Amino acid sequence: MANEIDRFRQPQERGLSTIFNRSAAASQRDQARQMANVKQDVQVTAFKVDGAAAVAGYTMERAVQLDMQRRALADGDETLNSILIEIEVGFIQQAKSIQRRLYDGWGI
Repeated sequence: MANEIDRFRQPQERGLSTIFNRSAAASQRDQARQMANVKQDVQVTAFKVDGAAAVAGYTMERAVQLDMQRRALADGDETLNSILIEIEVGFIQQAKSIQRRLYDGWGI
C-alpha cells in the first residue's frame, strides 16, 4: 500500500517540480532581460555624459579663441573693445542656450 501511495504521489510531485522549474526559468529570463536593460541605460547615459563633456570642452576652447581674437581686433581701442565684448557675450549666451537644450530631453 505504501508503494501505491508513492506511485500516485510521485507523478504529481514531478508535475509540480516541472511547473516550478519553468516558473524559475521564466523568472531568470525576466531578470536577465531587466539587467540587460539597465546595462543599456547605463551605457547610453555614459555616452550622453561623454558627449556633453565634449560639447563643454569645445565651447570653452572656442570662447578662449574668441576672447583672444576680440583682444587682437580691439588692439587697445576701448570703444571697439566694448562693441566686440557685446558680440562675445552674445556668443557665450547662445552657446549656453545650446548646451542647456542638449540636456532637456534627458529628464535630469
